[in-house]
Amino acid sequence: MERMTLMALVMGAAVASAGEVKSGLQPGEEAAAWNPIHVAGPDRGTTKCPICTYLERPMVVIFTKDSTNAAALAARLERLVANHARHELKGFTLVIDGTAEKWTRVASDGKIARSALCIPDPESVRKDLYERYRINPDVQNTIIVYRDYRVAANFVNVDARDFGRVEAAVERLCR
Repeated sequence: MERMTLMALVMGAAVASAGEVKSGLQPGEEAAAWNPIHVAGPDRGTTKCPICTYLERPMVVIFTKDSTNAAALAARLERLVANHARHELKGFTLVIDGTAEKWTRVASDGKIARSALCIPDPESVRKDLYERYRINPDVQNTIIVYRDYRVAANFVNVDARDFGRVEAAVERLCR
């Protein structure tokens, strides 16, 4: 009995710590300049820095691995940006391991035009994603919500079906 209790405690601690995976800038931290390759959206064909281009505007950045969930997240972000056009919300989905060809096609098929679909610039990916933004390479995705250069919310491993948490954070930010 004691052995089973100890085992349950150990397993519970492992599950609790597993749920606390961190990735990306945390609330209160300052967002830094970065240069993705825009394959779709308003800045298509450029490597414009979102921070430098859109300054204090509210933004959502999704750093994600290539998957069907990534396409679904990009579609949800597109709707969110459209719904908050009056607040000048900007949205960026950066597919960490994606190709320009595939994500240009995804953008076209999904009619993504208001938000940006990006891939990392191979020359600055290490500095931008892993040093400046501290993206954990072991997670599926990291979503950062910020305004005035300050992170307001951070989400890790979000399933597109649970995007409501991100939408709620944007609602609070745009009040």
